[in-house]
Amino acid sequence: MVSFFFVLSGFVMVHTYGQRLATTDQFRQFFITRTFRLYPLHVFVLVLAIALEVLKLAAEHAGIAFNQPSFTGQRAPQEIIPNLLLLQSWWPGFNPQSFNFPAWSISVEYYIYMIFAGILLCTPHALPR
Repeated sequence: MVSFFFVLSGFVMVHTYGQRLATTDQFRQFFITRTFRLYPLHVFVLVLAIALEVLKLAAEHAGIAFNQPSFTGQRAPQEIIPNLLLLQSWWPGFNPQSFNFPAWSISVEYYIYMIFAGILLCTPHALPR
């Protein structure tokens, strides 16, 4: 269903923004609104996931053992920056399912939206105005 959502989303985006992304100012506004729609909640959940790992680390220091130690595997420290920048799904060295599992889809969605807007900006006559 994720693939269907992305395809449907593409049709909705073209219908909604096809005629509203012809200038750099419109692109900038699109970029700002998309970023502030997705990014704050993403950062909040990432901070929450990191906080849970810190609590897990504190519990380990108190003698409580877990199946997987804190800040290892999917939640290794080197996964924080790619997650913060929503790049976890774009580079083979990063784990797309680290920290916040569903964020892989947000990572793809965010940058595909920007590519979409860039294509509309660079090809102003591609869609009827």
